[in-house]
Amino acid sequence: MDHCLRINDVIELTGFSRRSIYNAISADKLQFKTKVIRGSAVKLFSIDSVIEAFPKLSQAHKTILRQQQEIDRLKFANLELQKAIEALDPEKQIIMDKP
Repeated sequence: MDHCLRINDVIELTGFSRRSIYNAISADKLQFKTKVIRGSAVKLFSIDSVIEAFPKLSQAHKTILRQQQEIDRLKFANLELQKAIEALDPEKQIIMDKP
């Protein structure tokens, strides 16, 4: 599961009600993983499972979800690059400018 969305993220990104989200879960249309975070079981949804469960999402919503997925991939790649640079020269401080 690439980027994981919590239920509030799904509601915000899709525009569907909490009840609609839970109905999709009950009907086995929306797949999720459960993870314990700070002692509480939290449902986590992949972007692909949200798009699959709600095929009538507007193209704009789908684009936002895909862009979020790409942002998460880039953050991961950036973190891995920083680790690789630090492994080459751990004494050198890396300052990355924000665009």
